[in-house]
Amino acid sequence: MGFGSVVLGAAFDYSTCIDKTGFEKCYDSADSALTSCISNNCGGSVCVKSCNNDPNCVLQNCPDLGLDCIYACECIRNTKRVACAAESCWNRAYSCEYSDAVADMVDMCGNTDRNAIPYFPAPDSAPGSCSCNKGKLSLTIEKINTQITACANNQTNLDTLASTADISTHGTACLCCSISYMASAIWDICPTTQPSLLAADNITAIYGKHYDECIALLPNIDCENDLGFGAAVGAAMSGYHAINDLPANGTETLYNKQGSPATPTQATIVWTPNPGFSPFTIVAAAQTEASGKVSETATGGMSKTGSAATSASQGAASATPISNAASKAHKFWLNKVVCMVAAVVFS
Repeated sequence: MGFGSVVLGAAFDYSTCIDKTGFEKCYDSADSALTSCISNNCGGSVCVKSCNNDPNCVLQNCPDLGLDCIYACECIRNTKRVACAAESCWNRAYSCEYSDAVADMVDMCGNTDRNAIPYFPAPDSAPGSCSCNKGKLSLTIEKINTQITACANNQTNLDTLASTADISTHGTACLCCSISYMASAIWDICPTTQPSLLAADNITAIYGKHYDECIALLPNIDCENDLGFGAAVGAAMSGYHAINDLPANGTETLYNKQGSPATPTQATIVWTPNPGFSPFTIVAAAQTEASGKVSETATGGMSKTGSAATSASQGAASATPISNAASKAHKFWLNKVVCMVAAVVFS
């Protein structure tokens, strides 16, 4: 399933980074790496020149260079951006913006080792963390996505089925359970967040013609035990809710909780994002200049003071831009996951 256009990397407000200057230089270097990659590898030298090396201009106005090549270059930039944040902005590495930067990287990189990403997911209740633990949600949905393959190919279950129709019903059951578990994960892991900000509105559409069939089928299926989804998600979810029996919607937008980490998790991190990358050596920056102060409320949004109160157009940590970026990133990523789910079940 195609998506028609490149998803641009989300802006990261660096006004409160532990090393603002280092972070800005690192981000500029990542942008330069993108334009250089496209110019040198995608036949895009004329386009890069016409855009005056502006990477977002290149991504928006040069769609005919070959999406696979551009995606690969965007993967490089987004990976470098995560490394920039882990090194020069580790004091905000549990924030909503950092989670969005990771989502941008995962969107463009095919085989990222999510369990190796620095500061990801944030520990529960970590200071300065996003009101919705999107890292935990991302990893949980990835486990559900992996289980769909195991479910569809479970030879023990398939051997008990007598007809092609039974096998088809089993495949539909795997699909229904997987997407129902994805929806349940959103409500369970981020219960206070508006589900629409986490792509939950897409789930009914993703069911498509199977929605009514799933509603009828789910009460007669033990998704948790017989089809293995309970073991797949483990302790990440406190409970499972069928797609037609979800809890009440959360009402909050996304915001960063009060505080920030006092020290980096490690002074030096050696990170290999995926087999195609050489390792990054990330050395946690020391504070080099005033990083601004943020006064945040833990419920219903955030209030900001000092230099952290930059405008929304600069990607500041206010509820609206965070919500928009999160919604865009998660809808793109969740759609991609469920397309893979459907391909496994109905191929």
